[in-house]
Amino acid sequence: MRVVGGKARGHKLYAPDGLSTRPTTDRVKESIFNMIDNYVYNSNFLDLYSGTGGIGIEALSRGAKKCTFVDTHTKDIIIKNLDHVKKALGDYEVHLCEESVNNAINNFYNNNEKFDIIFMDPPYKKELNVKTVKQIREQNILSQNGILIVEQSIDDDINKFEHFEIIKEKHYGKTIVLILKLED
Repeated sequence: MRVVGGKARGHKLYAPDGLSTRPTTDRVKESIFNMIDNYVYNSNFLDLYSGTGGIGIEALSRGAKKCTFVDTHTKDIIIKNLDHVKKALGDYEVHLCEESVNNAINNFYNNNEKFDIIFMDPPYKKELNVKTVKQIREQNILSQNGILIVEQSIDDDINKFEHFEIIKEKHYGKTIVLILKLED
């Protein structure tokens, strides 16, 4: 697992021991960022269910101005990965939220914070994808022209995201990546 593009390209990233996280593969990560390239520069990026922080670090490497990482258990590994790439990245703004995604979204709403890009890769087959997308919409934390990226199991239903339209869809084995925008 490494940073695949931008200023920190080629830097290897650490992952926690065991199977508690399921990092996005380099191939999928590169494809995601190729799909959203025009949105990343100077964006406010939110990485939900962050795991290793690899997606948010990729966004910073490609020019996002700010990234917020949310995960309940992996703050130490995210900090280790950020420390590893910080010289290559230069100036950036980062926030780490070691709390549930549900609580974090409520806090963003209460603080009137909005994000240009929200990436989420929740544990598969637990319906967290649908619940989280619904909460993002209800709490209105996606900026007006923002995009939502959902990485999920191919077995999860993609037709349950009310009030969002799928603007891009890619399949990678048992994984599907959806790029969503709010419907007008």
